Amino acid sequence: MTQIVLADGSERMPRSLTTQLYFDPHVWSATGELVATRFTNSGDIVAMPIASPDEVRDVAASDSAELDPALSPNGRWLAYVSDRSGQNEIWVQGYPQGAPVRVSSGGGYEPLWSADGRELFYRRGDAMMATAVETASEFSFAAPTVLFSGPFVRPSRRVDRGYDVARDGRFLMILRGEENRAAAPASIVVVQNFGEELKQRVRPSAK
Repeated sequence: MTQIVLADGSERMPRSLTTQLYFDPHVWSATGELVATRFTNSGDIVAMPIASPDEVRDVAASDSAELDPALSPNGRWLAYVSDRSGQNEIWVQGYPQGAPVRVSSGGGYEPLWSADGRELFYRRGDAMMATAVETASEFSFAAPTVLFSGPFVRPSRRVDRGYDVARDGRFLMILRGEENRAAAPASIVVVQNFGEELKQRVRPSAK
């Protein structure tokens, strides 16, 4: 069961979106719809308006699995994962509705748009992929390229994302296994009574 609480504090008690199906929320649209993955046998992408949370609308729903939706910064395009081609690939379609276009080849998962909307990132195995996109009018994209590869942690659930991208383009990821332990510091310094030590080291300036 998914619940919402308004950020402005106008409602203190959480409100249930549904009590019949399992939803995994992902992102709010500019029009106040919660875009989520709905799980029955596999997965569908749906939207639920905050004004009428029980009015669930199909966005990408078929006999195949559709999951992990990501809205473009301008809110006009939805990237997601679907296995309709026989394996998980990245697809993009117009939002709130539109015909899907396959962006990736050779597999893909965890789509995420850059902050300026000019690139679409996704993962393929240990590789981080990127494709230049145009989203202002019609959607178009260039051939995907490999940004970098590495043994980074993958999410334990297929609907989670194992990375994020800052507005300046830097990636936040976690190294897994021995690589992560090797990069860890050899020791940890614990400072007690930090406040008192700070008072002794920092003297008030003379007036």
